[in-house]
Amino acid sequence: MRKFFLVMILSFSVSFAVNQGRLLNLNFATYAINSYSNNWQSPLSWSVTLADSLRAAVYQSITAMNILYGYGTNPTAVSFDYYVNSGVRLVNFLSQDAQNYNFVFYHGHGAPNEITLWNPNAVLSNVTSGNGVRNTYWLWLSACSVFRNGYSNQDPWFDGVFTGVHSILGLSSVGFGNLYVMKAYQNFAYRWFMQNEKIWDAYYTAVMNILHTQGGYDIEPKIVYRYGYINGIFFDPWEEKFRNSYLGPVFYNNDYDGIGSRWITLGTPTY
Repeated sequence: MRKFFLVMILSFSVSFAVNQGRLLNLNFATYAINSYSNNWQSPLSWSVTLADSLRAAVYQSITAMNILYGYGTNPTAVSFDYYVNSGVRLVNFLSQDAQNYNFVFYHGHGAPNEITLWNPNAVLSNVTSGNGVRNTYWLWLSACSVFRNGYSNQDPWFDGVFTGVHSILGLSSVGFGNLYVMKAYQNFAYRWFMQNEKIWDAYYTAVMNILHTQGGYDIEPKIVYRYGYINGIFFDPWEEKFRNSYLGPVFYNNDYDGIGSRWITLGTPTY
């Protein structure tokens, strides 16, 4: 694992509060694979670059948010962990540190219901067991077809490694790695953290405007989630905004009303 910190070091303590507000200590982790052990999967040239640029965009967006919205005396602090190539192993998704990554991003190869890990034939799937409820609130699986419509089962993701997660961003189609993807992912960070857009709106709009419209790539972005009531208030996670988010894991005690997903088909994607 390679690690660096910005603004302040987080204190890793598990909290299961479900108050709403702006997260004051954001721990953001990325996992990216360019090359796999023994070439068990084909090499990727953009994974690490995408993860690096996303972390930079998150930092810039959080910094701008703190300044422009007058949070100087009570800012959102952000720290980053990152894993590349041989660091992308199951153990690094299950570690004590990983239990407290609030936002997790992965880029590598995928298939319906699973993402690939660095070591030969290793995957993290929707039924991989975790270590109980964790403080990961948002997950982004930037990999081909993990949530392919008609071929995937999204509900087990919320009871496995990422128990308690609010929502998961991903793809129903084949994805890409290029300059337009990098710009789209940076734009998502700006929209969600700085502009305070709904998480799904920030994601699909960034992908649609930059990757599809500007780059000409056909793709099917998707978000999956459980929904229900928290403290008597209906919570539909696709609408969650960073500055008014639930500050704890949700829907991990069979206390949800249903399973939801949204997607948009841009052009004629490959599946």
